Amino acid sequence: MAPRRRLSASSAPATRALYHIAQVAFAYGIFLWLVYGLRVGNWLFIVANLATLPFMLVIICMKPQFGQSLLTH
Repeated sequence: MAPRRRLSASSAPATRALYHIAQVAFAYGIFLWLVYGLRVGNWLFIVANLATLPFMLVIICMKPQFGQSLLTH
């Protein structure tokens, strides 16, 4: 059987750029849901999005600094 080359979608440069854009878009969506929760006074939306948004922002800030090195070790 011939050796197979492992293909990874995250290894393509265009895919890496889209991955970052998708993370930013997801964080923006979380922010909008937080604003909506504040406007309607729904504490469940507020708490859920306040818990999620900081983690997404940390991921967005750390990904360019560390890249794939955290996943390969």
